[in-house]
Amino acid sequence: MGASQDVVGGVTASWQRVRESKPLVHCMTNFVSMDIIANTLLAVGAAPAMVMEAEEVVEFAGVASALLVNTGTLSAPAVAAMRLAAAEYHALGKPWVLDPV
Repeated sequence: MGASQDVVGGVTASWQRVRESKPLVHCMTNFVSMDIIANTLLAVGAAPAMVMEAEEVVEFAGVASALLVNTGTLSAPAVAAMRLAAAEYHALGKPWVLDPV
């Protein structure tokens, strides 16, 4: 099997695991890309949740599978909430992704 077939096989297997597990993905994103990110996650079988407030992120990290942080449009409260969320997901050993735009 060639390298490209290995990659395709790996992507296919990963996509199947996402569809089977239906992960709840905590999204902290700007309002411009919010619907695109939500629709993309839905298309691959995940469940997006747009939870933005610092008061909610620690509790939500306990139930979500992963965190996506998109820094497209920042404010001081958003940065504080994003830092708090990333720290909580890290402490829980859950994956999180930084999309610095």
